[in-house]
Amino acid sequence: MELQVLGPVRVVDGDEELGLGGPRQRRLLAVLVLADGRPVSVDSIVDAVWGDGEAPDGAAKTLQSYVSRLRAIIGERTLRTTPGGYLLSLDHVCVDAREFEASLLAARQAQPLDALETLGMGIARWRGRAFAEFADEGWCRPTASRLEELRLTAEEQRCQALLDLGRHGDATAELERLVAEHPLRDRFRGQLMLALHRSGRQVEALRAFQAYRHYLADEAGLEPTGELVELDQRIAISDPSLHAVATGRAARGYVLMDTLGEGAFGTVYRAVQPSVGREVAVKVVRADLADDPSYVRRFEGEARVVARLEHPHIVPLYDFWREPGGAYLVFRLLKGGSVEDARGQAWPLERVSQLIGEISGALAVAHLAGVVHRDVKPANLLFDEAGHTYLADFGIAVNDLGAEHSHTVRSAGTPLYASPEQIRDGRAGPRSDQYSLAVVAWELLAGRSPFEGSRATDVVRDKLARGVPELGQVRGDLPAAISTVLQRATSIHPEDRYGDMAEFLVAWTEAVHRAPAIRTGDLFAPNDPTAARPNVATVGLNELALANPYKGLRAFDEGDAAHFFGRSRDVDNLATTLAEHRFVAVVGPSGSGKSSLVRAGLIPRLRAAGTLVTTTVPGARPLDELMQSLLRVAIDTAPNLRERLADPTQVPELLEELLPGGELVLVIDQLEELWTQADRAERDEYLATLHAAVTHEGHRVRVVATIRADFYDRPLADRLLGPLIGATVAVTPLDPSGLVEAIAAPGALQGVRAEAALVATLAHEVATEPTSLPLLQYTLTELYERRNGSALTLAAYEQLGGLGGVLQQRAEAVLAELGDSHTHSVRQLFGQLVTPGEAGTDTRRRTRRADVAAVPVEVIEALGAARLLTFDVDPRDREGTVEIAHEALLQHWPRLRSWLDEDRERLRQHRGLSAAAQRWDADGRLDADLLRGQRLTDALSTWPTADPALPVVERAFLGASSDRQRRISRRRTASLVTLGALTLIALVAALVAVSSSRRADRNARDATVNAELAR
Repeated sequence: MELQVLGPVRVVDGDEELGLGGPRQRRLLAVLVLADGRPVSVDSIVDAVWGDGEAPDGAAKTLQSYVSRLRAIIGERTLRTTPGGYLLSLDHVCVDAREFEASLLAARQAQPLDALETLGMGIARWRGRAFAEFADEGWCRPTASRLEELRLTAEEQRCQALLDLGRHGDATAELERLVAEHPLRDRFRGQLMLALHRSGRQVEALRAFQAYRHYLADEAGLEPTGELVELDQRIAISDPSLHAVATGRAARGYVLMDTLGEGAFGTVYRAVQPSVGREVAVKVVRADLADDPSYVRRFEGEARVVARLEHPHIVPLYDFWREPGGAYLVFRLLKGGSVEDARGQAWPLERVSQLIGEISGALAVAHLAGVVHRDVKPANLLFDEAGHTYLADFGIAVNDLGAEHSHTVRSAGTPLYASPEQIRDGRAGPRSDQYSLAVVAWELLAGRSPFEGSRATDVVRDKLARGVPELGQVRGDLPAAISTVLQRATSIHPEDRYGDMAEFLVAWTEAVHRAPAIRTGDLFAPNDPTAARPNVATVGLNELALANPYKGLRAFDEGDAAHFFGRSRDVDNLATTLAEHRFVAVVGPSGSGKSSLVRAGLIPRLRAAGTLVTTTVPGARPLDELMQSLLRVAIDTAPNLRERLADPTQVPELLEELLPGGELVLVIDQLEELWTQADRAERDEYLATLHAAVTHEGHRVRVVATIRADFYDRPLADRLLGPLIGATVAVTPLDPSGLVEAIAAPGALQGVRAEAALVATLAHEVATEPTSLPLLQYTLTELYERRNGSALTLAAYEQLGGLGGVLQQRAEAVLAELGDSHTHSVRQLFGQLVTPGEAGTDTRRRTRRADVAAVPVEVIEALGAARLLTFDVDPRDREGTVEIAHEALLQHWPRLRSWLDEDRERLRQHRGLSAAAQRWDADGRLDADLLRGQRLTDALSTWPTADPALPVVERAFLGASSDRQRRISRRRTASLVTLGALTLIALVAALVAVSSSRRADRNARDATVNAELAR
């Protein structure tokens, strides 16, 4: 049911207008709508309905009858009596003005395409002037005027969206109409001028301004605003920046705006991510490169590694994806320019030294993770507003492209800065980056290029013939040791350079400070006396800013392979088993390390061998997830992809159309979600597709699936999946040597030593509880944050409460920091992130951030900072998702277990509601899918339709179900009233007939008697 005030006041239920009666009934509803959910006193209503001083005696009594009639139309729950007045509850009805304002707000945050649609729907709600016949009355005028102004604002925004989308002709037509209707509105005039100019009608744009100037002078004696005057001047000189507007090109959850630059591999755009309201830089890789089979095989693996790089001077990779025709890399947008902008003049030594320290640390972290930048040059060294330098634009998946792209690969490393080995054969290693950074340093200190020649070929010839000249020949004021350092770092042969970036940084620091430098982990201990010793340059791990090598509760991923230890033999065994079987199940209890073994162990091994790999997690819509995982490695698209994928007979042919040559390894993580989150129909559809892909005689697909041991009976019992499972790899506890390696090796990579006593204690405790690997990683993560200098100590471990207490202690600490006011929000959030099962079988579930919007952001951020939650994106639209970091949290936090036990029945009901709402939404929101009867009654008793804790789709689902039930009830009531009236009419007719019959009998008897008497 909708209450409408954007035009004549009325009530509409579906397509049917419900009669309100006369003007006073409409006034009553208008007054209540204006209150926006607040109580209104009887006196205020009387004054509005009858006018000040014009109310008759007994008006309050008459008002009661008006209220009663209105209540019969819109329902008792909607129109409630309050002490001294009445209240219109907005929980059970829709008000068109509120919906219009919501659409306006949503459009401000949306990308142009979505904004255009949203604004169009909002404007379409208007049927005339707001509140129509009451708009000029004192009690209504302010709100009516405000709504009219908002309507014009919506029109302005809609025209701006048309301009942003490049639909200048459509914008011109709309704006000419709006200017005619509102000739004094400057924004419409300016937009019309811009639309005409962008349509190539410059003269008409200039004439439009002159016409407005004459109109203002004649009508009001005014001049146009300075903003319009400036726009007219810019149009007159054909300012090119007037065309540098948003293209409106949607790239999943982003809108690509103006171009920032172009390179050998693609184009970089300034872009907007509307869902979080931030600007980003998006690199769009050329289609021919993105669809190269070698690029497809390497892209996701290398992008994951780069995304995992954590250093304050690496431009973070926020997001990435690939699809047929393009690959997309989303970075932080820095607006301070680049070193390229500051070339051509000599820099002070202090400023160059700052750059060397920042970028050397960034490269050291990248090299430790196995990532080579390949193109360190001034244009890829970006500034923030404070002048700090950041390393940008890592070369992802470009090292082994096909022969047809060999020239592109070689040209990617800019000749002036590329190392000799890159120029000769395209090879690049960590020392290639060292060479490039040293050349940048030489150029910045000298104020000119170290190589002779204006053409690239001349530069290359000079570089390979004589190398980098002595810096002292150009800058005699600098310490000679600096030239020595740069000479070694730019040696023609890589083996003659420094061993790694840390060694280079030590040498540089010694040269700049003219004092010995110490390469240790000293800076982990700020109080170490060597750190304070004068004239000693200390280069330690703080300069390198190495990230925590332990992973908290989350599983190791492909990007964490450099820190994944202790499972070498298991990876070998799994790889061998997969080579012999087409479907391998990796089975183990929760916390045994199944996902880490596959993602950080097996997948990097497969990619290194050139195997095509894609991953998927089933979720509630497993076939949709499978489709997205295939598109990530597809080199072509196909019509009706979802429908064809659901048809097992078409699956083999479809895979041939989509995929590059060779086998595909499909990794299905958390296979148990087919039974914990998907419904029966979705599961059966998915398994039929999977069966067709694996059993086809073409043998294109192999599958590795991880599954919890307590769910392993489900796939074995399935008629399609059971026979597919050719082998099972059980994930057994780490052996003693593997445990020691997993504990000590990640820290050792970064110069951090675990005390022998700590290693022994942890190894013993984990050995007695084999499923506690997530707790081990979480404990090590916390210990790393609390390290003593460069050591992880047993004392710190004991302070944390031991392996069994660290997680509980951390979770309780976060809860205490948030305070009692947020406890309910934490409980509510975890309830939405868990799929309840029988005792002990609760499982985590991914949820869109938008669906937990009722939870304060600070709550989610605090739990994320404590590594209790992890964040990702939905592959379809790149919207954010959130989930519990590991199910170990469900087992080892008593408070959470207690909450889940107390709320178990409600959570199960919610899972049912959620599944029904998702089906209703996916199938087109049909009435046939709505709740009814007792199920609806039970749902409404638990969740009011406006409960903010419910996701938007579920609120809409309950609201639609409730509205449908009310319509049915009204029809039944109307039918009963009609039947009653007809019954009454029939009864009256019967009584009249009987009375008439009796009267006729009496008349007949009287006639007979009279006739007898007459004889």
